[in-house]
Amino acid sequence: MDKILYRALVTAIFFLPLCFFGCSKGITSDSPEAIVRKYLNAPAWEDRLAFVRYPEKVKPLMSEHYKDGKFPATFVSIESDPQSSSTQMAEWVEVKVVFGNKTGFLGQQIEDTRDYLLQLTKDGYKIDWEASVGYNSIEWKAYLAQRPTKMIKFRLIGELSDYFNYEFRADLEGRKKYYSIKLSDADGTDVGIHAYIFRGTEEGKKIFELLKDGEPHYMILGLRFLPNSDGDVVLVSRFYQNSWIEEDTSIVEIPDEVLFAREALIFLSSGEPASEKYLDWENLKVLDMNIRPIYNSYSEWEQYSFRKSFVETFATSFRRKGGNINALNNWRLDSENGGTSIVVADFESPYYLRVVVSTFGENLQVREISVIKKK
Repeated sequence: MDKILYRALVTAIFFLPLCFFGCSKGITSDSPEAIVRKYLNAPAWEDRLAFVRYPEKVKPLMSEHYKDGKFPATFVSIESDPQSSSTQMAEWVEVKVVFGNKTGFLGQQIEDTRDYLLQLTKDGYKIDWEASVGYNSIEWKAYLAQRPTKMIKFRLIGELSDYFNYEFRADLEGRKKYYSIKLSDADGTDVGIHAYIFRGTEEGKKIFELLKDGEPHYMILGLRFLPNSDGDVVLVSRFYQNSWIEEDTSIVEIPDEVLFAREALIFLSSGEPASEKYLDWENLKVLDMNIRPIYNSYSEWEQYSFRKSFVETFATSFRRKGGNINALNNWRLDSENGGTSIVVADFESPYYLRVVVSTFGENLQVREISVIKKK
């Protein structure tokens, strides 16, 4: 065999497997560590778009996130992921970056690290920017200042806690009704907020199963402040997933008005004092009864007593008539007009529940609750 042909054949046989695993479909030879290094060395956030997945999606998010030029400090080292050094290239790898030291809660110096998550795409490894930086649509400080009752989705680190206060305090049987969750941000810093989830709901059970080992876990939760709440406590309106990577396309987005109406009925049916904060007392109608003229005729102290008595009476009547909040199913948004949303839920009987939710800026309140017979 001709020597040149022989060498060409040997070369082709040698490099064929490499191209099969590393060159096909446009995959580059850059390791995950090399991608992270290039990303961190990029002089501007726009230059980092070349190393992230879904660049068009995250471009406006990065623009807002880095508008004040808050890039991470110069990194000290990048540690390899064992999976990325194996023969078989993993779909997802994690690269740990050390940025030096930072001051801990008690003043001690601790290692400042960040884990970057990368996915193997047809163009090589790309950083999941949202998951890697723990992106949220609002900063925690701004969230605390604005205290919106509309649900907001957060990437956070959660762990079980024994802190019960304000609307969820122990003397209101908070320990019996809720799980308490301590919240931390992407850096592991306590954000100063505790979240609570109903024990009896499916989502409450899922969260407990995840957190019952006592360890902190990465989660995506939908949180809301209770209307007119004074404490730094929030309700978990929805448990999305136990990861910061949003890949589950089966998760159906539920309108916030539907979640809010369902929470209001859960609170009311159990006689929770906090349920009064869900109701628009100035315009409230319940089962064809117009509460407004009655409520407005009372003094401030009498209004307080009326609200408390109303909640207790509603819960007592609900239980005596055999009411079961879990019997309400197929919660959905029936119609929407300006700042008014009509939410409905089916009974097992030939009736359905109708809840009218009003929107005031970033806040929601229930204006009407009625039971209607199906046609």
